Amino acid sequence: MLRTFGNIKNRLLNYLHLPYYVLGFVYIVKVLILFVVKPVYEFDEVILTQISKQAPTKLLDSVSVDPHPPGFYFLLKFFPVENVLYSKLLILTLSFALFVLVIVYVYRSFTRSRALMIGLALFFASYSFFSIPSVLKQDSLSLPILLMIFFMALKFVESRKVRREEITLINLLSLILLFLGYVNYLYAVLIIAATFFVFKKDKYGQKLIFLQLLVFGLYIYLFGFTQLINNTQRFSLVSEIPNSIISSLNFHLTGFTKFNFWSDSVLFAIFGFIFYFVSNTKKAKLKGVSTAFIVLLVCLIISLGYLAKLYVRVRYIVFLYFLLTFICGLVIFRLSSKFPNFRKYFISIFIFYLLSNTFVYASNLALTQRGENTVVAILNDTAIKTDRLGYVTDYNLGTMVF
Repeated sequence: MLRTFGNIKNRLLNYLHLPYYVLGFVYIVKVLILFVVKPVYEFDEVILTQISKQAPTKLLDSVSVDPHPPGFYFLLKFFPVENVLYSKLLILTLSFALFVLVIVYVYRSFTRSRALMIGLALFFASYSFFSIPSVLKQDSLSLPILLMIFFMALKFVESRKVRREEITLINLLSLILLFLGYVNYLYAVLIIAATFFVFKKDKYGQKLIFLQLLVFGLYIYLFGFTQLINNTQRFSLVSEIPNSIISSLNFHLTGFTKFNFWSDSVLFAIFGFIFYFVSNTKKAKLKGVSTAFIVLLVCLIISLGYLAKLYVRVRYIVFLYFLLTFICGLVIFRLSSKFPNFRKYFISIFIFYLLSNTFVYASNLALTQRGENTVVAILNDTAIKTDRLGYVTDYNLGTMVF
């Protein structure tokens, strides 16, 4: 047993297997919580599952007043939505399987993958990562796909030659996001455009981007424009919610909506790492990772967050926070190379951070479930009158999803 513990300790200090351990720990914790808490659907999940039961034409009509694409609703038709536990276990397992594929891709595609692994592990330990998988929303699937697109693009930027098959694949993955989540699709287009128009001027890649934009235009013509018109009033409601990157980032890292010493110290460390990273951008690369590519994406998404008011929901802007924690991982790896004892201190602090977010997530979930039990009961009694299709027919459920 001591030998096994020693092997685990060495692997943690080596960083290479750190995201596997974190991902496995989070998965086990979330599965145990699902069995202990006896989950119910959140308000949005109730509406999503009810819409998914509708006939295709009725479903599209409902989604036309919802600011999300129809793909995930159709996917839910294959879920046992009547069983809350099974549905949440299924979406959790699918989500984590996709994240495992991301880790495997990073491990096999980058020669200096240790630096990247730290960034992944930090993101997997964040509070928002705890809260996204197992929620019956498109983010559980679209986020790992977006991360795969990011790492593929990062590989393209650093490679001398890119195969056409890989360029085709990254564009196909982004088109999948078009039917899962608009915000993550927008991020994917930004990543691919930055890759092939700024850093890797590949004609085939540029042609596929234009082709993808044609597909997007056709989608807008057939469905998206009507959806945009129907959601005009909803967008005005967003202006009433504070659009702050600081409070949003604070919630992503610690799960707290109010600032305290713990959240302030974490934010201070994050911004310190980012300053160190940016101050080293004079070099083309930081331990084999293109800094200019990452800094450009961060600047674009920060600006987009304010223009499109994406900070009102952490899940809309979580990719930015992935990039920031990813930067921290790169800096931590560099510090570990310079100061050997730094690894031990970092692993200790990291484990404390992971356990703290585990406790905060479990506590918040228990409180949320109590509230959702009441809300869902009222919703079922007063709003959703079950007919043979399992949904109310005298008003559109899509108007209730945010």
